Amino acid sequence: MQQAQPPAPPVIQQQPPAPPVPRQAPAPPVRLQQPAPPAPVGQIPPNIPPEQSPARLNPFQAQPAGPNRQDGPPRFREGWRGMADKLAYMTGKGAGHAGNVFGKEEIESMLETVQCQLALQDETIAKAVPHTPMIQSNAIDLAMMAGQIQRPVSDVVAILNSRGDWREMSKSMDIPLDCIQLVKVIFNGK
Repeated sequence: MQQAQPPAPPVIQQQPPAPPVPRQAPAPPVRLQQPAPPAPVGQIPPNIPPEQSPARLNPFQAQPAGPNRQDGPPRFREGWRGMADKLAYMTGKGAGHAGNVFGKEEIESMLETVQCQLALQDETIAKAVPHTPMIQSNAIDLAMMAGQIQRPVSDVVAILNSRGDWREMSKSMDIPLDCIQLVKVIFNGK
């Protein structure tokens, strides 16, 4: 009997070596652009005159320059004028309750109260005030007031929502002063 012979190993043919890769010369280095050197500083400083206070300013308006400059609140004059200056400064800066000075809301409220009292001294305004109080949020009261002063309801609402000097309001809104006085007195109840 014949024995089976193992298969013959495959024949591997040798490949020729790969051709050599040509070597290239390295690329020349790229020059980085250096920042320009600072311009040489001149030996002579520029001719800048010292600050001079303008002639049109008074001593209280001109700010002193140099070490004598005062930072913080300004110095006030002596006496009553100094007190008035300080009050005006603190009110303008909004010191409010921190400096025991009236705030903007308190000043506006006092102004409204004084203007109401002055308006009540006018006989025509005093006679026109109704015996029952009127309410700003009541549409019927607003309509009745608009009919009384012969203006639209929107003008009555604008008068009620405005604060400040009533004469200025009268000019800017083109509404007679007595109409503004009447609306304010009736609805504020003061």
